[in-house]
Formats: sequence, structure tokens, C-alpha cells
Amino acid sequence: MSLVKKGLIVLLTTWLAIIFFAPKREICYYLQNRLTQAGFTVSLEKISEKPLGIEIGKATIIFPDKNQFSFENVTLWTLLFYTHFRIKELKLSYGASRLPLILGEVKGYYALWDPFEILFKGTGAAAQIEGVLNLKERVLSFHLKGEKRYLSTPGPHLKKDKEGWFFEDRY
Repeated sequence: MSLVKKGLIVLLTTWLAIIFFAPKREICYYLQNRLTQAGFTVSLEKISEKPLGIEIGKATIIFPDKNQFSFENVTLWTLLFYTHFRIKELKLSYGASRLPLILGEVKGYYALWDPFEILFKGTGAAAQIEGVLNLKERVLSFHLKGEKRYLSTPGPHLKKDKEGWFFEDRY
């Protein structure tokens, strides 16, 4: 029994040391470079490391087709097999109509057992979203609830359904 306890303590200590001492800032810069190579424009103003994650302040991501995400603050928290993120003040401009959507906070997560699917929920003053980003199939889809101004000009990616508006696009 003592050997099992020692083994678990060594495993737990090693696991936490990997999380604490991981080069989080370098990983963030590596991802920024990879996105730039793929045609995205990424601007990060501030990156600060936390013991179990990283915090990014004032960032903008512009897609090759000129769609844009910008946010005031992102906090990523990880335990290696489960990662949780919180985005504050997310602004989304999408498509030719520049679908403007401003959300006060978006929370999401992904897990090691399904790393290609990122689930998220967001709330704002005039809208709520709940959706999924499927990285393997390259599909972004979410339900938009409570936003009245999109009723007159929904655009090609926004469809009316029983829960409100449904947005789906491949990238």
C-alpha cells in the first residue's frame, strides 16, 4: 500500500510540475505564428502566465475572409486533460453584413477525450449564444437568442429555428 501511495504522489507531483512549469507564453507565441502562416492576422497586446493557465489581454483575430473576433480579456485554465476558458467583452464581426455581436462573457471548455470539439456559452446585453466549434470538420455553429435586430436581415449564415436564430458556417 505504501508503494501505491508513493507512486501516486510522484505521479501527481510530476503532473502538477508539468502544468506549472510549462512554457505557456512560448506556446501562445507558437500558436500565433501558426495562425499567421495559415493566413490569419493575430494581434495580442498582453500575455501573462498563471500557475494553472494563461491570461491574454486585448487581442484581435482577423480571418483570411476578413471576419474578425476581438476581445478584452481571455483566461485559459488547464489540467492537461480538461481546459476551461473565459472570454470577456467578445466582439464578433462576421460576413459581408459585418454581423456585429457583442457579448459580455463567453465560457467554454474542451476535454482531452474530445479535443476537436469546443463547447461554449455566452451572454451579452442583448443576446445569448450557445454553440460548438468543431475543429476536425471546421464548422462553427451556435444558437443566437434574444437579439431582435437580426430579424429583418438574417444573412446567409443565420437561419430561424424554434430556439431563435441558428448560425452555422464552415471555415
